[in-house]
Amino acid sequence: MYRSKYGLRPSSWKAMAAIGRYGPMSAKEVSAHTTVEPDKVTDYLVERGYVARKQDVVDWRRVALSLSLPGRAVYHEIERVTRQVELALLEGLSRQEHDGLHAALAKLEKRASELLSERHAWRRVAGTKVDQKRPRKTLR
Repeated sequence: MYRSKYGLRPSSWKAMAAIGRYGPMSAKEVSAHTTVEPDKVTDYLVERGYVARKQDVVDWRRVALSLSLPGRAVYHEIERVTRQVELALLEGLSRQEHDGLHAALAKLEKRASELLSERHAWRRVAGTKVDQKRPRKTLR
């Protein structure tokens, strides 16, 4: 739905949803809330007019990303439709199944947070090492 109607790929929507849910944030903070590398994604969202960049008045090195007026409208529309689909899916569960699902998801979210709270933590969990020879991306 978000791709055909709004030109958003899943990675763009993830970044936009994080900005919509948690308010103005840096690209680094977008990355912390999602599984996307934010540079290209946020550039795309800015070009589409869904996200605005603003220099932080306290820390001039920080650029805050926030939803623009059109971005907020798109965000709310996608969230509304997503919620309707979610409710329709959950109608097929009994109250006990519904409660069990939410308890299991909360437990998984807590465990993921414990395991994956650090940069490249997934590599430690998977038993792979960070490639120290590869240069890191520089911030633009």
